Amino acid sequence: APAFAAEISVFLSMRKDNHRSYWLLGLCRMPLFLNCCVKRITSRSLDLSVIIVNYNVKHFLEQCLYSVQKAVKISKVDAEIILIDNNSHDNSVAYLQPTFPCVRFVANDENIGFAKACNQGYKLSAGNYVLFLNPDTIVPEDCFVKCLSFFETHRDAGAVGVKMLDGRGKL
Repeated sequence: APAFAAEISVFLSMRKDNHRSYWLLGLCRMPLFLNCCVKRITSRSLDLSVIIVNYNVKHFLEQCLYSVQKAVKISKVDAEIILIDNNSHDNSVAYLQPTFPCVRFVANDENIGFAKACNQGYKLSAGNYVLFLNPDTIVPEDCFVKCLSFFETHRDAGAVGVKMLDGRGKL
């Protein structure tokens, strides 16, 4: 079953002080539903970039994309969705591209690994905030508004992570 989040359990804050960076962990109970959302230091043209890395999970990914599109539409967040396909053999891109014309599909000729694919998506992104979302995740309609609101009210927060639950509500 696709994974989904119930509530945020920690936030990660990066502080800069005289060219030093250090990370702080803190507890938070605000309901958010994202895998990991980070804030850029420099301002960009879009509010949010959603980056999804796929490898042979087109049916989970399809449900994920439907939920992300609906959340973007309802929240009225100015967002882009970037999908990096790591040379899937299940025909993911050809299957999903006609259904999701607003998604930017990038089909790699080889599986470069999850981390490199995330970096590839990040380099292509234009959002002030970047969400790295697993393809088996379903996001609620209000998640982007709540996440961006959290960042606006917690200016020292540099990233948000969540407690993930499976389809039965288990860790």
